Amino acid sequence: MLRIAKIWKDMSHAYQDLGRWSEARQAIANSLKMLETVERPDSQTLALQAQGLNSKGYIELARGQTEAALQTWIQAEVVYEQVGNEIGKLGSKINQAQALQTLGQYRRAKKQLEEVNEQLQGQSDSLLKAAGLRSLGRALQVVGNLIKSKEILEQSWVISRSLGAED
Repeated sequence: MLRIAKIWKDMSHAYQDLGRWSEARQAIANSLKMLETVERPDSQTLALQAQGLNSKGYIELARGQTEAALQTWIQAEVVYEQVGNEIGKLGSKINQAQALQTLGQYRRAKKQLEEVNEQLQGQSDSLLKAAGLRSLGRALQVVGNLIKSKEILEQSWVISRSLGAED
């Protein structure tokens, strides 16, 4: 069953890449529904559920359901916390900040991203760290802290460049 749920999740990603949002939404719903039927989910099942929730959040955001996406990413954070996946948890928090910005809650997003940034400073350079810094830089820009924004965005760029992900 776990393998089939993973296939549904992967199909959802493929549909997202094709811009076929209805099919993507249905595929991730199928995956999550299968995972919900597991009586005693182990860490592998919960990790797949958290990934599925992240995917669901992306679909909701793309379809203009920003508040739903925010709630879904909060759920994903809780599940990542259950399995002790700090990287997944931080990614979910970055996603939540993106939703908050879309909702016009820039100061709240900035605060969340500053907290994420503190936690990422202890991590080695990664695409997640670069994404977190980029999101924080944009949030700082929107609230008018242009000097700090430039500094943070440059850090993000340096990390992205060192990882070969300049685009």
